[in-house]
Amino acid sequence: MLLLSMAATAMTGMAQEVPNGSFAGWENRDIPAALGGGAYSRPTGGWDCLNSLAPGSCTQVEGRTAGSTAALLTSKEITVPMDDDNVSLYTSCMMLGDFLTAFTEGEPSYGIPFTSKPTKLTFWYKYLPKSGDKGRVMLRLWRGTFKNNEISWTGKLEFTQTMGEWTKGEIDMTQADDHGTLLSWFTPESLFIEATSSLTGISTATSDKDYGQAQEGSQLYITDMTFEYGTEEHAYTVCGSSEIFGPGPKGYGWDTTDTGNDMTPAGDNIYQLVKNNVALQAGVTYEYKVVQDHSWNVNWGIGGQNGANFTLTVPTDGDYNVTFTFNLNEGTCSANAVSTSGTDPVTQIPNGSFVGWENRDIPAALGGGAYSRPTGGWDCLNSLAPGSCTQVEGRTAGSTAALLTSKEITVPMDGGKETFYTSCMMLGDFLTVFTEGEPSWGIPFTSTPKKFVFWYKYLPVSGDKGRIYLRLWQGDFHNPVARWRKKVTLTETVSDWTKVEVDLTAADENGEMLNFMPTMLLVEVTSTISGISNDTPDDEMSTVTREGSQLYITEMQFSDEPVGIGCIASDPDTAIGEKYDLTGRKLSAPAKGIYIIRSGSGQMKKVLLK
Repeated sequence: MLLLSMAATAMTGMAQEVPNGSFAGWENRDIPAALGGGAYSRPTGGWDCLNSLAPGSCTQVEGRTAGSTAALLTSKEITVPMDDDNVSLYTSCMMLGDFLTAFTEGEPSYGIPFTSKPTKLTFWYKYLPKSGDKGRVMLRLWRGTFKNNEISWTGKLEFTQTMGEWTKGEIDMTQADDHGTLLSWFTPESLFIEATSSLTGISTATSDKDYGQAQEGSQLYITDMTFEYGTEEHAYTVCGSSEIFGPGPKGYGWDTTDTGNDMTPAGDNIYQLVKNNVALQAGVTYEYKVVQDHSWNVNWGIGGQNGANFTLTVPTDGDYNVTFTFNLNEGTCSANAVSTSGTDPVTQIPNGSFVGWENRDIPAALGGGAYSRPTGGWDCLNSLAPGSCTQVEGRTAGSTAALLTSKEITVPMDGGKETFYTSCMMLGDFLTVFTEGEPSWGIPFTSTPKKFVFWYKYLPVSGDKGRIYLRLWQGDFHNPVARWRKKVTLTETVSDWTKVEVDLTAADENGEMLNFMPTMLLVEVTSTISGISNDTPDDEMSTVTREGSQLYITEMQFSDEPVGIGCIASDPDTAIGEKYDLTGRKLSAPAKGIYIIRSGSGQMKKVLLK
C-alpha cells in the first residue's frame, strides 16, 4: 500500500456561536488590589473591555428592538505605557479575552477556544464618530498561540462615516485575508473578536497604519453578533494522469467534468474514489488534483487551494487498486495504492521526490520573516541559514530534487553559542527547538518495509562528510521501547546520480532487527555532519570548517522487495550466536535456507544453511 498524506483545504465541522453575541449578560469584575482595587462592568461569555482603565467606556444599552440589548463603546481618554513612555489615547475597546493580564503578564490574553469554520460574521451596529475618527470590528482565528501561531486568518470591517440607524455589518469568511490565507486551509484552535470606537495603537497587532484622529466621544453601538455556516453541497472530483483517470476528451487526462471520477461521501465530511486494477509503473510520477463542482475555480493540491499537483508513485510495476480519500474536517487528501498481487502494504515516505514546497512563516518572537521547505512533514534549516535547502531539477527532465548546501549558522548550545557549517533537512519540525528546547522528531509511521531507496549526488568540500540517516521506533524518541536505525555516510565526490538501496531486513549498527511495528519514522539528510545533527558521536562529525558542500537527493521511497543477497557465506560453522529469518524473527533451530546470523565478530551476516 502506498500512502501519501497531503495538506488540503477543509470546511467546517461542528458549529460554534459567538458567546453572548447580543450582550444580554453583564457582570461586575473585581480589580486586584495590586492594580488599584475597585471593580468594573463587562459582558459575560469571555468578553473583556477597557472599563478597568476608562470607566464608562463600555456599557449595556437598549438594542435595536424593544427589550433587546446592545453594547455601547464610548471613546475615553486613557494613559497607557507604550514604547517605554506613557501615551494618552482616546479609545474604547471590547474583545474576547482578558485585558487585566496586560498588568500581570505584559500583554492581554487574546481569544477563546474555537474549532469551527464559519462562512460569515454578521452584526448590527450604529456609529457616531467625532470628526476624523475611525472604528472597527475585527476577528481572527488561528492555530497555535496568538503571537506564535502556525497559521491564522484575519477579517475586519472599518467605520469612518456616521451611521445613525441600526445597520447590518458582514465579514465574509470564505475569502482570502490580506495575507492570502483562506480559513478553509486549517481547523482553528482559538477565536478573537475585537470592537473599538476609536482605532488607536492600543488595538491589537493587525499592522494598522492609519489610526484616524482618535478623540473622546466617538460611539459604537453593537449587537446581534452571530456566525453563519454554509450548508451548500458540493461535488468533489479527482482528476489527473490519464493512466488512472482516463484520457478524457483531449486524450491526456485531467478531465474535471468526468462524473465517473466523482468522490462518494463516506460520512463525517470524508469523500472517497476507488479505481480498481490500474496498471502502474515503478519510477513514474502520477499526478492528480481534487476539484470542486467539476471546475478549476476551486481546486486542491499540495499546500492547499491552487497548490502544486499531488503525486503518486509505486515501488514495483503491476496492477493496483487505488483509493483516493479527501477529508474536509482534517484537511487531508490521500492516495492509497494496494497491489493486487497480494504483497504486504508499505507506507511510503511523503513527498519523497520533493515536488511540493511551501513558504512557512517564522513567528515574530523568533525574528519574523519566512522560509521555504518541502511539504509532507519535512523541515529544514532555511529558517537559520537561508538557501541551505532548495528545490532543483531531478535526475530526469521535469523531475525534482532537494539540494542541501552547507551554510554557516550560529546556535545556542550548552549555555553558550556555537558556529556550525551545515545543512539539515528532516521529517519533523525545527522551529520547536525555540519553544520546546529541541526539534520535534519524526512523523507517524506504521510499516515494516524491506528496502529504503534513494538517488543522490554529493559534491563535498575536501574533508567533509554527508549523511542520510533513517530511524524507526516505538515510543519516545529519546526513550524508545524499540528502535532500528541506519546511517549512510558520504565522503567521496559523486557527480552523477547514484542509486542507494538500504537493506531493512538486516540488523542495524547496534544489532537490532526491525522485527517490530514502528510508530514513528525519522529521515534526516545533511550535507555536513555536525553537532546540530542528531545522534552524532564526535568521531562521526565532519572535519571541514567552511561552507559549500552540496548534497542532491530525490526519489526517496520504501519497497517491499528485499535487497539482493550478494555474497552469502556457505559454511554455517563460521556463524555463531542468535539466528533470525529474513523478517527478523529469532529462530532456535533453523532448517535449510537463507538466514541472518550474528557472526563471531558480532556482525550480522546473511548465511546459507545447507
